Amino acid sequence: MDGKTIAFIGIGLMGRPMVERLLAAGLHLVLWNRSRSKLAPFADRAILAATPEDAIGSADVVISMLENGGGVRGVLFSPSALAGFRPRTL
Repeated sequence: MDGKTIAFIGIGLMGRPMVERLLAAGLHLVLWNRSRSKLAPFADRAILAATPEDAIGSADVVISMLENGGGVRGVLFSPSALAGFRPRTL
């Protein structure tokens, strides 16, 4: 993953500890969460995206830790988010 950018969407009960571990491993993260307050602890260690599209558009890898299928469909499969995926984004 050296030099790759990871977009992490969903910083909740499961997402937060995963983000902590990825940052501790020295990986470059762009974070987005519906509740902006959950991003605050990461402000000095990651890029905080204003929209899911902003996070996805700069990512080589996208990790979603949203709470249910409806959340995934609403956030990652919206037309604007789908348009933001670059070729070969994992």
